[in-house]
Amino acid sequence: MKRDETELVIDPRIAQWTVQAFARLLATYAIVNGVHIILSGASRFSAISYETAMRVPGAPTSWGVILVIAGVIALFGTLTFRPSVACVGLWIGGVWSMFFAVTFIASFFKHPGGNPTGMWAYGLLCCLFYIASAAYKMAVAPVRSATGSPSHDHGDATRNTAPRAPRADGA
Repeated sequence: MKRDETELVIDPRIAQWTVQAFARLLATYAIVNGVHIILSGASRFSAISYETAMRVPGAPTSWGVILVIAGVIALFGTLTFRPSVACVGLWIGGVWSMFFAVTFIASFFKHPGGNPTGMWAYGLLCCLFYIASAAYKMAVAPVRSATGSPSHDHGDATRNTAPRAPRADGA
């Protein structure tokens, strides 16, 4: 069989591991960055690019607290195989990142000499959080077996338990 006639599929175990690792990495980033924001104080955010974001009550400590909460929720959800909980934490991280992307855009329009890189960096981070949230929910969704009962494999529910068909190339 020619290569273009075969369907290439990502091994579900590898896909699940990747999604879990990605989600846990983002959750850990959120916790560490949130703590750093809380500890570093307002002087770290004195650049004009942060002007709009600094108008939030309690800023920058409030930013850090929200980010830590998002990270803890996401990490807890991934470690206890509760996809809905993990997705909520990742989604909050996405909202947090979107907030910064929008405030950097607003500050840039007000002060064109400001740094526009932040809006792209936080915009990308927002997308990564949202992708991780959606992928995590799909990656650990229960899979129904031939009998119709959901898998209770504590998080490895995407694993295909049916024997794999041999590949056409003999591998």
